[in-house]
This record gives sequence, C-alpha cells and structure tokens, in this order.
Amino acid sequence: MKFALDILAVDILAVDVYSRIILRIIIFINWQTELILWQENQ
Repeated sequence: MKFALDILAVDILAVDVYSRIILRIIIFINWQTELILWQENQ
C-alpha cells in the first residue's frame, strides 16, 4: 500500500515528466529492496 501512496505523491510533486519517471524508478527499486529485506526477516 505504501508503494501506491509513494507513486501518488510523485505525480503531485513532479511536474516534469522526466523527473516523474526517474523518481518512479527510484521508488520502485527502494520498494523492491524493502520487500526483499522484509522476506529475509520473516
């Protein structure tokens, strides 16, 4: 759910299309990393 909220925040904050894409990639990588770490802790 946090991931979806981050995407929405990016759409509101980033007016420029390129910065929007870059931020989305960064968030996605960060989200994937969090998911891997969470699975390892289980």
